[in-house]
Amino acid sequence: MKKVLIIASITMMMLNCKKQESKMENPKSNIEISKNEMMKGTLITNENIVDVLEIQRVIDAQVNAYDNQDWDIAKSFMTDEFETTVGQEGTGMMKADDFLGRAKTYHENAEEFVTHHSNSGYRIFFNDKDHATAFARGVIIVKSTPAGEYEEGGTLQMERWNSYEYGLKRTSEGWKINKILITYNNDKMTSIPKK
Repeated sequence: MKKVLIIASITMMMLNCKKQESKMENPKSNIEISKNEMMKGTLITNENIVDVLEIQRVIDAQVNAYDNQDWDIAKSFMTDEFETTVGQEGTGMMKADDFLGRAKTYHENAEEFVTHHSNSGYRIFFNDKDHATAFARGVIIVKSTPAGEYEEGGTLQMERWNSYEYGLKRTSEGWKINKILITYNNDKMTSIPKK
């Protein structure tokens, strides 16, 4: 049963990707960002450099906590509810507890479930002084046992190249993630039989 749940979960993650158009709208600020602007980001100045670095730190710290299965720390970098394309068809709202609870279930229902996220190429736009949009590129490595096409404890290894759009909101506790939109650009999956 665990194998079926894990394979179904991974399959759903793959099927629920949403290809975003070259122009992206930010519903929080009603700004439209062209592909050319998206490639550049907001000019870094003396006035915004601390916020730029803090936004990058928040995104990286949240992803690192997720990979290390520290759900409380991961949640501390997120708003209670956020906009996402993860785990659903299209874009919708999801509670941080549901998002992280699903990830926790993957780990608990597998002999081994490892994720490693690596993001780079941040381009940050300030919609106003309290709201920002960050675009990034990323790679996710996943190792899941048992999973893949083998019934008797085989392993699925996956590499996934993504494009991200994060929304961030300044709160009394600092910047928090209120949007995670993912475009899955390319996948490489390998099933490894049990030795």
